[in-house]
Amino acid sequence: MKKILYLLSIMFFLSCSNNQKKAEHEICKSIKSQMPEGWTYTPIKFSKLADVLSNINEDEKYKELKEKYDKIEYQYLYDSISSAENYKVDSITYGKDFADKIKIKPSSYERDLLARKINDLEVKYTPYKIGTGIIHTYICKTNFGDSLYLSKYVFDDDFKIKKIYNNSISIDSDSVNNIIDEVRKSEDFDINKDHDYLWYYVNN
Repeated sequence: MKKILYLLSIMFFLSCSNNQKKAEHEICKSIKSQMPEGWTYTPIKFSKLADVLSNINEDEKYKELKEKYDKIEYQYLYDSISSAENYKVDSITYGKDFADKIKIKPSSYERDLLARKINDLEVKYTPYKIGTGIIHTYICKTNFGDSLYLSKYVFDDDFKIKKIYNNSISIDSDSVNNIIDEVRKSEDFDINKDHDYLWYYVNN
């Protein structure tokens, strides 16, 4: 029984290792195929292959509500500022009593309704697996300067890239070696978080 468990654990380890190499190979191939002639790609680090969960920010219903909310919120803020300015002018010109009587307060009903709907979706949302993924950190040297990339790659069951989330920042050529050292020494970031970690390498 122990031998069987040992063999199974070895097979699982080899399978994971093989999948990791497949994913890294696909990433490198994808980057190199899109690079113009004369540019240089320097891979620095690959995170361990992990399950990638869905994000509410990509839910169609959520995006629709957020878009509506942002437009209404902008208009509400504009109307609020305009109302406050008009109130000041009217108070100086006609007196505070008159300004109080004609003051128009923007309605927040529609904005608050959308805010409640968005909050309700956020509370009820349950992330689900959409594939496996890797965070790859690399440097791209171009004719216009150097850039540090921290990109998330999501794969389907056949290890074909289905989504890429690119994040980049310009860096000084003189800092490349220090940045490479920092990246390689750092722990893997959580693939299911949206935080921008590039500042960490540039400012350390």
